[in-house]
Amino acid sequence: MSIEWAMWFALGFLSAGILALLLMTAVWRRAVRLTTRRVRAAVPAGVDAVRAEADLLRARHAREGRRFELALADLRHRNAEERLEAGRWNAEADRLRGALEAENGRREAAEADIETLMATVDGLETRVAGLSGDLDAA
Repeated sequence: MSIEWAMWFALGFLSAGILALLLMTAVWRRAVRLTTRRVRAAVPAGVDAVRAEADLLRARHAREGRRFELALADLRHRNAEERLEAGRWNAEADRLRGALEAENGRREAAEADIETLMATVDGLETRVAGLSGDLDAA
């Protein structure tokens, strides 16, 4: 009985192997066909196709280069405008500083004049008080 089972097992195994070989040839042909199609699509058809692809790459590179050049020119222009604006603000700040220093000088001169006038007024008040005392005494 065990030999019979072994023979049935072997017969099934060999049948499955033959069936697998039949199916594998179909799968193999399909894989070869798809791979061949993919390789043909990747490889240019001729010299004209190679030149066209090279021209396309050159054009893309030139377009990207021009885009970067325009962006750089725009950045330089904005940088120049910002520098001009900063220069204007610095000039205005310098002008205001000069005006402030002039006003401070005038204020200090006015304070000195006020102190001189206060001293003169104190001297005149003292003189008036002395004359008023002389007048009372007279």
